[in-house]
Amino acid sequence: MKIFYFIAAIIGLCVPYWDIFGFISEHGVNIPLALEHLYRERITSAFVNDFFLTVLVILAFTAHEGWRIGLHISSILACVAGLFFGGASFALPLFLFLREIEREKHLKAS
Repeated sequence: MKIFYFIAAIIGLCVPYWDIFGFISEHGVNIPLALEHLYRERITSAFVNDFFLTVLVILAFTAHEGWRIGLHISSILACVAGLFFGGASFALPLFLFLREIEREKHLKAS
């Protein structure tokens, strides 16, 4: 699963940025326009709100599970930074990848 999580993290980083770079190349860095597009329709508002709730859940899960399994604080902070700069589709697979590495360390030690 470790390889799957790593590949999912890379894809999760690249795919959203593809659309972001497309928007920027078409409109420039126009944050008010981006927010207008995000909240223009109720259906897109639903997806945006779902995303923000997902971010909160991933933050809580990463912090709790990371401390529970003894993941180093730098790994937890890397996942949190990844969440804000790479998105949920990057941060969750990254955390799961790091958790697998930690699990393998414990299996080898015992």
